[in-house]
Formats: sequence, C-alpha cells, structure tokens
Amino acid sequence: MGLLAAEPTSEIMKIDYQELQQIITDMDQSYISEYNAKKPSHYGIHEELGPCPFEGDIEKVVVLILLANPMFSPSSRLTDHSLGNHHAGWGIFSLEPSSNEGIRTWWTQHLGPLQRMTKLSWRELSNKVAAVQVHTWASERFDESFKPPSLILSKQIAKEFAIRAQLIVCARRRAYWQETLCHPSHAKKMIYLKSVRRPYISAGNVPDVGFERICSALMD
Repeated sequence: MGLLAAEPTSEIMKIDYQELQQIITDMDQSYISEYNAKKPSHYGIHEELGPCPFEGDIEKVVVLILLANPMFSPSSRLTDHSLGNHHAGWGIFSLEPSSNEGIRTWWTQHLGPLQRMTKLSWRELSNKVAAVQVHTWASERFDESFKPPSLILSKQIAKEFAIRAQLIVCARRRAYWQETLCHPSHAKKMIYLKSVRRPYISAGNVPDVGFERICSALMD
C-alpha cells in the first residue's frame, strides 16, 4: 500500500519524525508561499518553525486529542517542533521541562485535571496521551481555507493514532474530525468537550462520565 493511500497503513508510522517533517515541507512549500502572499499576517503560516506531524508515542497511546493546528505566539521558538536527544522518553515532547514555556504551560493547564486525578508523572502522561492536528503548520489563527497538499498525510497519521487509542477526545474542529474519523470503531471511542474555546480535559468540561472514562483508561 502506498504512502499516500486513502486508507491508514502502518507503514506511515515507520517513517522517522524528522523525515515526515521533510516530506511535509516538500509537499507544502509552494502552496504556503502562495497562501502567505494573499492572507493577512494573523493567518500567515510560520514556515520557520517547520511542521509538527504529531506529538505522542504511537506504541503507547491511550488517549488521542484532536486539535486544529500548532499555535504561534511572540514566545514561539524555531525549535518548538524539533525533536532532540533531551526529548527521549517523552511522547508529547512539549511537556519536556526544557521545552517552550508557553506551549508547556498550555499543555499543563489543559491536562492538569487528568494529571492530578491519575497521579501520573508528566512524563508518564506524555506517553499515554497523543495529539494530532488538522494541519501541521503554526499560525496565530486557524483558517479553514488553508488546505495544503499534506492534509492527506495528516489524515493518515490521525487515523493511525485513532486505531490504537482507547479513547479519542475532540478538542477542536468537531465537524472536520467527525468526517475524517467517520469509521464506526472511532465513533465509539469519541468524546466531545462541552467547550472548545477553552478545551480543558476536566470533569466540568467532559460530558456525562467521560472524564472518569479517560482517567480510568490512563490508570489501567
């Protein structure tokens, strides 16, 4: 089965993270140049950060979080999407202590209720939780019209994580993810947050007994 086949294939996740970054960059370079020339700066794609194909460990994922695209802010660093030796043992590498404080704070705030309830260390939690985005490029604001060639690759990566995860938490772009992960097996795992503006994974923001389900899966 080819790399860009419509259905998920385990071959995609055998590709090294850095190689995936290069593949995505090569696919999207021309498209981004044309896009940035036409769009206001708050929608502009920050190529200098490179793409972030995913965060998490495909072999250990328990809970998959669905997001929109990586954030860009004045505190963003050129290394925000880069993996180094210091990230070894961390699934969501933005939780590693030396990572960008702004991004790390976002994660600790939104996953904090889970960490406190499960008593897992941040490193342990980073390996049981994974995150994928609609697309892999950082911008100040999300633009639905931004549809780079690599979108098909991002969908494949999301499907691979979804197959392996016990639960899937939709934190952003509900309609897109419902269409992308439409297989009945994914629908059974899906949990939708009450508020996507502030997508905390907490007892108050997860309907019914969803928060307890997530905690139970993580502690299993």
